[in-house]
Amino acid sequence: MSLAKYVDLVNHVNIVQVPIDTTLWVDSLALKWDHRDPADRLIVAFAKRKNLPIVSSDGELKKFYSSVIW
Repeated sequence: MSLAKYVDLVNHVNIVQVPIDTTLWVDSLALKWDHRDPADRLIVAFAKRKNLPIVSSDGELKKFYSSVIW
């Protein structure tokens, strides 16, 4: 998806962009998880912080985080 299409989508749909602060980065690095993908680590750290499920078919996430839907 191009940046222009993304901006258009954000302007027309109720999407909330979550800021990634230093604490979230540190939380993601502190996970006792060998998985090295920084995006996956941030997703899990955020979900844990907010006690939220993750909607994903990613098997690596399912192995580590018990509240994965799909």
